[in-house]
Amino acid sequence: MTDRILFVDDEINIIQAYRRTLRNKFNIQGVSNGDDALELLRTGDYAVIISDMQMPGMNGIEFLAAAKELKPDIVRVMLTGNADLQTAVDAVNKGDIFRFHNKPCHADILEKTISDGLRQYRLVTAEKELLEGTLTGSIQVLTELLSLINPEAFGRISHIKNYVHSIAKELEVQESDIWKFDTVSSLALIGCIILPDESTQKISRGEKLNEEEQQIFDMHPFVGSDLINKIPRMNEIADGIKYQEKLFNGQGVPIDDVRGKDIPLDARILKVVLDFDRQLSSGKTSTEAINVMLGQSSHYDPDVLATFQQCLLNENHTVEIVKVENLTEGMFLTEDLFTRDGQLVICKGQETTPSVCTKLKALCSNKAILDSIEVLNKNSRDDEKLNGTSEEKIAVTS
Repeated sequence: MTDRILFVDDEINIIQAYRRTLRNKFNIQGVSNGDDALELLRTGDYAVIISDMQMPGMNGIEFLAAAKELKPDIVRVMLTGNADLQTAVDAVNKGDIFRFHNKPCHADILEKTISDGLRQYRLVTAEKELLEGTLTGSIQVLTELLSLINPEAFGRISHIKNYVHSIAKELEVQESDIWKFDTVSSLALIGCIILPDESTQKISRGEKLNEEEQQIFDMHPFVGSDLINKIPRMNEIADGIKYQEKLFNGQGVPIDDVRGKDIPLDARILKVVLDFDRQLSSGKTSTEAINVMLGQSSHYDPDVLATFQQCLLNENHTVEIVKVENLTEGMFLTEDLFTRDGQLVICKGQETTPSVCTKLKALCSNKAILDSIEVLNKNSRDDEKLNGTSEEKIAVTS
């Protein structure tokens, strides 16, 4: 009885009666009004909500609609002593209810409804866990492989992902939706597989593309979106990738009537982070990059840009010089790392994932790279240092 059931009814004796009858079968908690119930939902997890229709203040339809907005996966059931057609229609359309019963509802019927509701909740959450967990793990493997094979094009993915994640959290995106923002940012550049090596090298160095190269580059969001659309239930992710280069004022690609807040939020966040990253690649400091972007404020969602500025202010600036043999997961390179013969291995800003650590340790043991590198520790980010403008360093970790 780990999954909790929430009863909401202004008649406390009804809640107590159901608790007595069903206490050996379900974990039941009850409150007498919608406001108290919403407060419980904000701070705890419930599998099924059973709400009365007629309550003082917020009625059952209003409450279930608010509950759906707050915790969309919870199964919602309505009880009413006044079952007219309009009430039923409103309950279904606004509250998206699972079952609708008249009061008084026999305990056997309610028990079956709760059991069915728990099965539905577990089905939904299991599917979600599968999508978020398995898919997220697969995407992480894919992006790590891409960054190792082509560091110019994909080496900054982890850097971009962390910023997108921070902005989404600051904007109070629901915890259950954060994985979508992580996924969009991880796959945002997958369409860059169409770019010639010379173009990706130019982008990595922050150089301007010629007209032909720019035309090919402008296609990469569509290529990425088309690839992701082939995966079931990834249409929202695909839209975020498709609109990553769309300006807030409606200009840019794709060429359509979508503008402002109609652009997917993940795409609006991506636009800010990607443009900031390109400014850094051209040699600008964080402050200089933000100032350039503020001068082009019509390109960006003002709320997202302001939130990003706050994220930058909240960053730490600890830098360490670490022996390659002592690298651990979760560090960030502050400089491009090259082999002794000049081949780019890892881009600045890339995270030291297990596969990256393994690769660098192998190269170091073969004397292909230096035995010490400069990194940010796991809990800090420092874009001033990523562009060679910070002087703070900590001694080599041996």
